[in-house]
Amino acid sequence: MGIPLKVVLSNKGIWLVSICIMMVLGSTVTLSTFMPVALQTMYGINLKVCGTIASMLTLGNCIGSITGPIVFSKIKNVKVFVSGAAVLSFAGIIMCWRFPSIFVLHILVLYTGIMLGASMPIFLSAPVLLEGLGTKYAGSAAGVISTLQLFGAVLIPTYILTPIAGENYSLLFMLASICMVIMFLCGLLLPQFGNNQK
Repeated sequence: MGIPLKVVLSNKGIWLVSICIMMVLGSTVTLSTFMPVALQTMYGINLKVCGTIASMLTLGNCIGSITGPIVFSKIKNVKVFVSGAAVLSFAGIIMCWRFPSIFVLHILVLYTGIMLGASMPIFLSAPVLLEGLGTKYAGSAAGVISTLQLFGAVLIPTYILTPIAGENYSLLFMLASICMVIMFLCGLLLPQFGNNQK
């Protein structure tokens, strides 16, 4: 068991993918957790309506996870796809909470969820598609990615962003958007995916 893990941990692509998925989960959990109370505090919107708005993020994630691979199959370049998704997600996070219109908030949060969810299936397919891994090491690679994914969902919102921003929700969401800057930079460094079945 030690040898497969050593191979996986020495693969640069797995680390880059893991960091990317950490950033996506960090941003997504931050938005979904704090969006209802933030919108109520900033705009005085009914909390039930705020919850509905926040749920658009989850709906968007589901749509993005379906449409993302379709778009990726057309682009066929992981650097372009991931960096593009990061830029579009960054724009969504920056904008999705800034407007007091309930209708606009629904649309922008849905858009943001789609952009954040679009790259998730691509990251989860990385263990099979990255050079030097393939099906032989896919289990160990998926374990590394899943572990760092959970770290991103827990550590980034709880121990990094919230302690810095406190109850300043504008700052909190701005910090969440910085996660997409990190994803963008990692995306530019990703090795090309391919059908490698070693």
